[in-house]
Amino acid sequence: MMTKNIFTMALLLIFCISQATALGVDDAREQYDSAQKEFQTARQALGDVRSKMTGPSVASDADDALDAAKDVLKATVELAKAHIELVKARVDNAQMLTDDEKDEIKETLDEHIEWYDDKKDEIDDITDRQDLFDMWRNIRDHWHDEVLVDVTSIASDILIDKVEALLDRTESASERMAEAIEKAEDRGLDISALEGIKDEFDQAIESAVQKKDKAKGIFEDIPTSGTPVITYNDGRRVLADSRGDFRQAFSLVRDFLNEYRDLIRPVKE
Repeated sequence: MMTKNIFTMALLLIFCISQATALGVDDAREQYDSAQKEFQTARQALGDVRSKMTGPSVASDADDALDAAKDVLKATVELAKAHIELVKARVDNAQMLTDDEKDEIKETLDEHIEWYDDKKDEIDDITDRQDLFDMWRNIRDHWHDEVLVDVTSIASDILIDKVEALLDRTESASERMAEAIEKAEDRGLDISALEGIKDEFDQAIESAVQKKDKAKGIFEDIPTSGTPVITYNDGRRVLADSRGDFRQAFSLVRDFLNEYRDLIRPVKE
């Protein structure tokens, strides 16, 4: 029974590591790619209008440039919405999130989509270059100061939650190892090899804990860092290093299981 429980913990370790990467969604990706193309087309059209304004400017030229610039803004809004929809799709397909967690995250993301929808309506009412510039700055600042902060904060919370759940399972595995060692010792068996493997296991998990705590500290700076994506990536790289610790821990669980079986087999025989 003890060996079965330890083996179950090993399978859980493999499962959690394999689920660390969010699943992609083809439809949402296609929508995002299409929005990117529309954005590039709008930018090209604006460039074409501006290239024709080489001589003395007339009112019609200015109107054409304003309309083309408004089209670029609208395409920017659609691209931002498509990006958020892609994040929503990935959240919806994240197997390790509960339905309540998914709903809470998507509600936050939907608020940003609604904000961009409102701005798209306001773009049609723009009549001069200053209003156009103010709208562009408003859209840019909302993306950088609000959307990116929320998206990276959501992603970092998910990563930390899943690593902590995995650490809870490894703690259980360590406890089961200790129980197995105690049973072997009660039988008068040499437990030095088992203790050595468990010590290595605990050290690997402690290393993962330290990296998790370091990454968590980095993630906490996302709202105030001014560079949310860079800060998120810094923390993610620290967490990525902990995968090696978990893989080592799984390997040690397997070593412990084999050593324990070899140790008790002569007794059973």
